[in-house]
Amino acid sequence: GDTTEMARVNLNAGGWHIALEDTVAARTALTGGLALAETSGQSALVAQALDYLALVEELEGHPAESARLAERARGMYVAAGNIQGEATALLLLGRLHQRAGRFDEARDALTRALDLGRRNDEVEVQVSVLRALATLAYDCRRSEKFRTELMNTLRIVERGDLTPEEMIGSWAGELGQTQF
Repeated sequence: GDTTEMARVNLNAGGWHIALEDTVAARTALTGGLALAETSGQSALVAQALDYLALVEELEGHPAESARLAERARGMYVAAGNIQGEATALLLLGRLHQRAGRFDEARDALTRALDLGRRNDEVEVQVSVLRALATLAYDCRRSEKFRTELMNTLRIVERGDLTPEEMIGSWAGELGQTQF
C-alpha cells in the first residue's frame, strides 16, 4: 500500500543523492526507505535498501560496515531465491575483499557470483543497472561518463518508463539490446 510506495520513493531518492555525491542525504533517504520497507514487510525492498546503504558506506570509506550490510542483503536475497541480488552482493563483497588485500576471499566471492550466473543459465551475472552505474560513477577512471549515465537512468525511473527492479543488466550497467 502507501507504506510500500513511500519506501520505493525513498529508495529512488537515495539513488539520486548517491548520483549527486550527497551521501548524507542518500543515507537519510535510504534509512527512511529501509524503515518503511521493514514496516510493510517488503523483504525485496529491505534487501535493496541494504544494498544501497552498503554502497553509501563503501563510498564514504567504511568497508567493514559496507561488507556487513552487503552480507545482510545477500542473506535476504538467498532466502528469497533472488539470484541477481545475491550475485550483486557477492560482487560488492569481492571488491571490498580485493581492496583490503584479501585476495582469496575476493576470488571466492567472485567465483560464487559467476557460478550463480551459470546455474541460472546466464552467460554473465546480471545485476541492478542502477547499482552498477552508481558504483562506476565513483570509480576514478571514468566517473564523469558513468555519472551522466546514472543520471539518465534515474530519469528513466522518474518518468516511470521502467522500475529499478526491471533495470537488470551486466556489471557495467548495460541495459537492453542497445546497451545505452
